[in-house]
Amino acid sequence: MENIAADVIPSQIEVLHHARLKLQTPDTHAGPKTKVGRNDPCPCGSGKKYKRCCGLN
Repeated sequence: MENIAADVIPSQIEVLHHARLKLQTPDTHAGPKTKVGRNDPCPCGSGKKYKRCCGLN
């Protein structure tokens, strides 16, 4: 088992990395599409105020 692990683990990490990239949406790090007030709910859907969520960046 230990002999096989050295060969299998790197390829499985690459498979998992590509699967994670496919699941990400293209707008993951995009800013808000419209003007959002500081005290408005965050458009990312977290339920927090914009100033306490995406507005921190």
